[in-house]
Amino acid sequence: MKHLILHVSHESALWFEENLSGYDITGLEIDNDRDPAYTDLGWHWDEALVPPPQENVRILVYGRESVLKVIKQDLMPQVISIDWAEQEDKNWMAKWMAEFTGFPVGERLYIQPVHDLPDPERINLVIQAGMAFGTGTHETTMGCLEALERYLKPHDRVIDIGSGSGILSIASIKLGASHVTAVEIDQTALANAEENRRLNRVEDHIDQRNSDLAKDLTESAELMVANILPEVLVRLTGDAGRLVKPDGILILSGIIIKRTQEMLEHYEPTFELIETITKGEWNTLVFRRR
Repeated sequence: MKHLILHVSHESALWFEENLSGYDITGLEIDNDRDPAYTDLGWHWDEALVPPPQENVRILVYGRESVLKVIKQDLMPQVISIDWAEQEDKNWMAKWMAEFTGFPVGERLYIQPVHDLPDPERINLVIQAGMAFGTGTHETTMGCLEALERYLKPHDRVIDIGSGSGILSIASIKLGASHVTAVEIDQTALANAEENRRLNRVEDHIDQRNSDLAKDLTESAELMVANILPEVLVRLTGDAGRLVKPDGILILSGIIIKRTQEMLEHYEPTFELIETITKGEWNTLVFRRR
């Protein structure tokens, strides 16, 4: 599938966006780091993902080749540069799922894609890869899984905030928790988590709720885990102190290393840091309720 790559000035980006919409194209992809719609996504929360400042704006134009040729002819004098590119027409999600193979995590766990074989010597977490965060491949998820292995006690009640694909909830039950209350606001994640609970046959032990963080929760737990953005972890501070039982465990992840001290300042008045698990550029912090 051919497409055009246009490089234009920041000042003219809006003009190009408006004018390209007048052609019979099938799609536009605009990479403009000065567009409020881009900056409002809040990439600042994760410095590891922030790209260097752009010298110009990149616009990808998709459509029939005949239409793209007309656009190239019409706009050539207006752009900094214009190039053809060709991308194989694939189902990228299907391709990624086919390449997603099982792997061990920690001492006892094994991430088993639904199309792959289990590990007979480990606790298998069967995962249907989807758009929801939490296939186990990210350093923050692996840090949480290792912390659950070390600190979750048999029959603990667990709260999973921002539960995504449900992998941490499922791991908690398989590691011996008696019950998990899982909270997630994203509908795609909720659907993916439902499928993963069914695959792991743990539906009866996980109470999945569609809610914003823990504000609606009233029942305390011996362990809380939250693998979410630092800004959201700050919002969780009060509810974590309210819901985690004295001497209970709080596992926080999604924290790039340089923001660790910020998290400690928010949580240490109520919680004592007992372990930091570092993987790549990410920290998973394990606290005990004072």
